[in-house]
Amino acid sequence: MGAAACVGAMVVATSSQVRAGGFEVPAVGTVGIGRGGALVARADNLSAFHYNPAGLAKLSGPNVLLSGNVVRLSNRFTRRGSGERLVPPGNENGADVLDPSLDVNTGDPYATVENAAKFGPSPLFVVSWGDVGVKGLSLQFGLAAPVGFGSHDWPRQGSQRYTITTGDFSFFALGGGVSYRLNRYFSVGANFLAGRFSADFQLKTRTGATGAMSNEDFNGDATTTVVVADKFVPSANFGVLSQPLRFLEVGLSVRLPYRTQATGTLDYSPSMTTPDATLASAARVELRQTFPTVLRAGARFIHERFDLELDYVFENYGVVDGIDVQFSNPDSDFTPDQFDDTDLLYLDTFGSGVAFAPIIATPPPLQFRNTHQLRLGSDVEVLPGHLTVRAGGFVASSAYPKGNTTYTIRFPFSDQLGVGGGLTWHMIPQLDLSAGYLHIFQRDVTVERGISQANAFRFPGDPNIYGNIVNNGKYEMSLELFGLSIEVHPLRGSRPRRQKGTKT
Repeated sequence: MGAAACVGAMVVATSSQVRAGGFEVPAVGTVGIGRGGALVARADNLSAFHYNPAGLAKLSGPNVLLSGNVVRLSNRFTRRGSGERLVPPGNENGADVLDPSLDVNTGDPYATVENAAKFGPSPLFVVSWGDVGVKGLSLQFGLAAPVGFGSHDWPRQGSQRYTITTGDFSFFALGGGVSYRLNRYFSVGANFLAGRFSADFQLKTRTGATGAMSNEDFNGDATTTVVVADKFVPSANFGVLSQPLRFLEVGLSVRLPYRTQATGTLDYSPSMTTPDATLASAARVELRQTFPTVLRAGARFIHERFDLELDYVFENYGVVDGIDVQFSNPDSDFTPDQFDDTDLLYLDTFGSGVAFAPIIATPPPLQFRNTHQLRLGSDVEVLPGHLTVRAGGFVASSAYPKGNTTYTIRFPFSDQLGVGGGLTWHMIPQLDLSAGYLHIFQRDVTVERGISQANAFRFPGDPNIYGNIVNNGKYEMSLELFGLSIEVHPLRGSRPRRQKGTKT
């Protein structure tokens, strides 16, 4: 029999978004990077399109921001098994699976593997026009690739190969909106967003009889390639901003969830054990996942020469238990007598048309928890009207369950501490140049009772999930964000700049 693709094991990695603790990192835009992501109450530059759209009502006339961010992710995994047989959750009939302690191909402990693709871009482009017809009314348009890391290039025969070998994942969001400043005390804003999501990735799968334990020799590895896309993923970002006192500003924003429904194809390359195996029907894959609601709230102390902002960020990752993965044969071009369900794919095990196996995706459980963050950031006008220096940081809780039982290299993010800084040179009144840097610290994570498995092959109606445990071991991660941006305000006058937010 041939094993199906463990597509579900990679589904969640199909977004380039990765937040601290969950899918995405905390800072978008160069100024946000320098402030540790604390910008929901200040929100006085064009990156407010992301943090709090109500802040765009502060800006008059035409304004343009182009921010180029780079993510550097160093991701290492040293697999270490116990050698025991375990019963993962969901195997109601008590089917146990192996947690190998040694690499069967060498007889030695597993070698440490590392992702060779360490850098990824994340641009932000925003245009706004303030006081359009009505004083305080602003219109805006933005295009963003949410800060994240969408490239994977791992050893083809590494111990991580059942999770991923190669992959390119992208998520671009564009949208437009409106903001309105009623008076110095209150502003509102909303952006309506449309995302485009795509993924093209490979991973190894296993062959073997149903229920047999896989021993992970290279000869038994098949290669599965998945290409999917969702061209329209709607969402929205709403915000309010208030300055009840001359020295105090508060902000609140909510980003609604993104729910992707990506469809595409699956390609199967057989192993050396069953070199003639092939898909017997046209393949369709559908992946559904949710990027949860994000709530941001902040308070900012304002001084003529500096500010200090504290933000709280909540993300309801608790709604993400797993990923819905479905295979189907939409053209109904193959329905063998013993299996006539056109919602299944079939593998012609020997390529001879005499033995067929149904393919069912069994995504691993995620069991995520809600995440919480505190962010602190400050700008200091070192040379008013000429040079601003900023610093910031954050602490974030992990989205993984207690014991990290579902932790994998797909998102190597746990409890984190971030520290950053940056500056803005007000080159001329109409032009600002900014630079920012954020380093994210995270302790190594060791998983001892993992439940992620090597493959997802099973017959329809069989509740047991077969395949070795593959996510036990040590995870080492280092993450850095770099940013450079240019912000243009063509109609801004030559008067000296003051700390924004103090004007009435």
